[in-house]
Amino acid sequence: MEYYRQKTKTFVGSLQSASKWNSKKMAQPAYDKLIKNGEKNLEIVDSDEIKITI
Repeated sequence: MEYYRQKTKTFVGSLQSASKWNSKKMAQPAYDKLIKNGEKNLEIVDSDEIKITI
């Protein structure tokens, strides 16, 4: 599993380096932008914090 890091606009293997959002609503704009740019198989994961994974 890889996680999205908004600061560098890349996917990273470390959960510690991943961007985290407080709600799905806050993560949705980043998710939508990635989908628009052609990323596939993305998922917004809701656990203790919201993360976008590939």
